[in-house]
Amino acid sequence: LNKKWSISKSENTFIRLKNDPSEWYYYHTEYSEKRKKWTEIPYIEISKKLKERPEWIVADMGCGENLLSKEINNKVYAFDYIAKDGEDVIACDMSNVPLNDKMVDAVVFCLSLMGSNTLDYFKESSRILKPYGNLFICEPRKKVENRLEILSKQIESYGFKIIEIKTDSEQFIYIEAQKR
Repeated sequence: LNKKWSISKSENTFIRLKNDPSEWYYYHTEYSEKRKKWTEIPYIEISKKLKERPEWIVADMGCGENLLSKEINNKVYAFDYIAKDGEDVIACDMSNVPLNDKMVDAVVFCLSLMGSNTLDYFKESSRILKPYGNLFICEPRKKVENRLEILSKQIESYGFKIIEIKTDSEQFIYIEAQKR
C-alpha cells in the first residue's frame, strides 16, 4: 500500500479512500503492529521539539491515528485522507488543506510524504506556515537516503532553509527546515 500511495497523485488517493476507507484502515492496522517493534517512534521524537514551544500551532499532515496530538499540548490541526471516528481529524488531500494562509507555526510530515506530487505538499506547507515557521519531516531511511540531496533542494525551492538533517537513526531520517 505504501508504494501504491507513493506513486499515485494524492488527490486520486484521497478520492479512492473516501469512497472505500477499508484500505486506509488496513494500512494503519499494519502500521500500528510494525510500530511495536521499532526502537524509536518518529512522532515521539518530533514531539520533543514541539514540546519546547507549547504556544505553537501545529499542522500534522497525514496524521494517521492522530497520535502526535496526544503527545503534545499544542493546538493541532490534524489532517489525513480519512477522519478516524472519534478523532479531531480533518479528511482531505494534504496538498490542499482547509487552513488560511500563514496560520500555523509548525508543519509535520511524519512518515507521510506519500504521493507522486509531494512537491505540492511543500508548496502547501509554505502557504499555511507563518514567516519563520518550522517544517518537520521524518521518513524511512530506505526511502530517502539515496535522494536526500534532491529532497533538500526540493524543500528549499519552496522557500525553506534546511536547519538540520538527522541521519544517526538506523531506521529514519529527520529533516527540520524553516520558512524564510
